[in-house]
Amino acid sequence: MREQPTKGPAPSSRGLHSAAMVGDELVVFGGADKSGNMCADVYALHTKSWTWRKVISQVEDGPTPRAGSCAAALSDDRTFIMSCGAQRESDGSLKPRADLWALDLSSATWTKLLDDHHDAEGTFSVAPRPRNAAVLLPLSSLSTTSSIPSPIVDRFLLHGGWHPFQITFDDTFILEIRR
Repeated sequence: MREQPTKGPAPSSRGLHSAAMVGDELVVFGGADKSGNMCADVYALHTKSWTWRKVISQVEDGPTPRAGSCAAALSDDRTFIMSCGAQRESDGSLKPRADLWALDLSSATWTKLLDDHHDAEGTFSVAPRPRNAAVLLPLSSLSTTSSIPSPIVDRFLLHGGWHPFQITFDDTFILEIRR
């Protein structure tokens, strides 16, 4: 193993960030510094030129600052998806999340695909229970061979994670995103 020199505006030192390859870029979201301050910025490292670029700072209409999220890429080579993670509350506790966001790298625009709110009975009707440190892995993309245009379906597996210091999950979900 060797250290790879890079250039451009790199992200600050951090841990518990999430990352995924989107085309030729390694896209990095969020994380926390050594004092526990969390962020929601996004950087991309072009792996042919080894040049960093800042994609987006934290924005009000995007995900909250968090650590321990999971990430993957859609098959279009321009969309980064991020889910779960834990955000720090004002009392210092960690609040796990179950929301799902998509970032279009060409426009630097976040879109919320799934909210993590539960219904009146306290159960989660669509989303997995809030968690951080889960795994999000791409499965195969589906399309039909019909002459009628149909959406492409990107499929992902979400597994495990934990609600900090309360419960560890062993469940598995299949996420399908139609586009």
